[in-house]
Amino acid sequence: MSTSVILVIILSVVFMFIGNGIIIWVVGKFGLGLEVDNFGSAFTAAIVIAIVSVLAHWLFGFLHLTGAVTVNWLAHTISLIVAAVLLMISDKFVKGMRVSGFLGALVASVSIAAFSVLSQMLVGYLLAL
Repeated sequence: MSTSVILVIILSVVFMFIGNGIIIWVVGKFGLGLEVDNFGSAFTAAIVIAIVSVLAHWLFGFLHLTGAVTVNWLAHTISLIVAAVLLMISDKFVKGMRVSGFLGALVASVSIAAFSVLSQMLVGYLLAL
């Protein structure tokens, strides 16, 4: 692996953490049942969601549960499910974040999944350069 590829991967991970944190923070401002005290709480939740999503995707791949589904779409579906579940229970482990309704968690997780698809396309484009 070349240095530029490693740099693009590191930058994409940082970009995902920050982007997902911004998404959670913005959705928290809409008053849909997801409340975030500050960006630090949203950023912490984004990191937890990203780590658990990667672990869940690895586990499904390790157990050969991908089937005939395209791995990219399975990865994004897993990310969507993990994000929604983690956002629903986030008030138990992320200080400064409360979830009182499903709508806020659903909007945030769909936004995170869409952001994941777009940023993966961007990383693919950058790696092709």
